Amino acid sequence: MPSTRKLGTRLVEANLISPHAIFEVMADQLAIRLSKTIYDSSVSINFSESKELKDGPGIDNETFNVLLHDWILSKIPFPWLKAFYVTWMDQEIISGPAFSLLTKALQAPIYKRLPGFEKMLVSGRTVDRLLTDGNYNESDFFVAIHYLAILRVICFGARDEIKDYDAIRARLNRVLKETDGKNYFEILNLSKNARESEIKNAYYELAKIFHPDKIPKEAPKGIFDLNQKIFSLISSAFNVIKDAPSRERYLKELDQGRADELLKAEAIYERGKALLKAGRATQALEAFAEVGKFNLAKSDLTLYRVWAMLKLLETNRGSADIKKIEQQLEQIPPEDRHDAIYHFVKGLFQKQIGRTDVARGLFERAIAVDPQFIDARRELNVLRLKNETQKIDIWKSDLKDIVGLLFKSKKK
Repeated sequence: MPSTRKLGTRLVEANLISPHAIFEVMADQLAIRLSKTIYDSSVSINFSESKELKDGPGIDNETFNVLLHDWILSKIPFPWLKAFYVTWMDQEIISGPAFSLLTKALQAPIYKRLPGFEKMLVSGRTVDRLLTDGNYNESDFFVAIHYLAILRVICFGARDEIKDYDAIRARLNRVLKETDGKNYFEILNLSKNARESEIKNAYYELAKIFHPDKIPKEAPKGIFDLNQKIFSLISSAFNVIKDAPSRERYLKELDQGRADELLKAEAIYERGKALLKAGRATQALEAFAEVGKFNLAKSDLTLYRVWAMLKLLETNRGSADIKKIEQQLEQIPPEDRHDAIYHFVKGLFQKQIGRTDVARGLFERAIAVDPQFIDARRELNVLRLKNETQKIDIWKSDLKDIVGLLFKSKKK
C-alpha cells in the first residue's frame, strides 16, 4: 500500500524482517557507496570536525580492512597500480607506524598466493628486489604491497645505492615496454580530468627518477639510452597536456578515437554473448578476448568470459586454471555483485569445484533477481535431476521407481 514511511520500517512493523536486519542492510549499502568513490578521477575532500556521534549503521576497523583489500583487488586497475610504484621501486621497504598489524594483515586472501612473502618483506629488500627475488605474479604483488602501504604497516625508506646495472637495465626495459599503447595521461599515470597542479607534480616526480643526470657517468651506454627514451616520453607527454588549450585539443583527439573503438568493442561484445547463449563457448571466448584489447571496463565482460571458460571446462575442452578463474571473480567490484549474471556465474564456479549446494543457492538467487533467466533455471533443473538420479540405484530399486523417474525427467 502507498505510504510515506520508509520501506524498512514498514517491513519491521509487519513482522516480515527482524529490526536488526535494517542496520545490516544499511551497513552493506554504506560499503557499496564507499566502493563507488573509488574511480579514475581527481576529487577534492573537505572534512569538518564534529564531536557529535550519530547512531546508526557503521563499519568497524576490521570490516573496513577486509573491504579495503577487496577494493584494491577489484577497483584499482593493475596498469595504474604498477605505474604508481615506478617511482618507489628502488626504495627499501621499512616498518611503518602500524607494523604491529602485519601478522593480521597477512591473513588477507591475496597473501596465500605469495609464498614466503612475510619473511622476504622484513629482509630489508627494495620493492624491485622483493618482486624479483620472490618471483611473484606482478598483479598479486602490487596489490599486496599497496594494501600494506595504505594500512601504514610498511613505508619506504632510502633508495638502493648498489648499482646493479643488470637489474637497472631490466627495470628500464619494463618501464619502456609498459608505455606502448598508452596515451599521455596514462604515461604520467593521471586521470584525464587531472588538475594542472597534479600534472606538474606527476611530471616532476617522474623527472626526479628518470632525468639523464641521475644516471652515473660510469653506467653502460645502453642504460643511458633506455633512460633517455623514457625521459623523452615523459617530457613529450607533459609538454602536450601541461596547458589548458593544448590539453583540450588532445582530449578531443582521444575522445574521437575512443568513441570509434567503443562502437567496435560493443558490437563484438554482443556477438560474443549471442555465441555463448547458443552454446558456442569457444567462439564466444575468442570474441571476448578481442573485446579485451579495447580496454573496455565492464564487469559483465569478465563475467561472460568466466562463464565461457567454465562451460568449456564442463565439456573437458577448456584448459583454464580454476584458481585463475576464482581470481577473475574476485576482481568484480562489490557494487556489481548483486545482479543475476554475477550470482549465476558464481554458481557455475561453485558447481565446477563440486559445491553443488552452494551452486544451487546461487542459481536460485539469480532467478530471484531475474525470473526470466533461462540459463539459471536450466542449471537448477540439471542439479535437481542429478540429485534425484543419485537417490535411486537402478540395480537395487524397484522397476516402478526407475520408470517413474524417467517419465518425470521427460516431463521436465
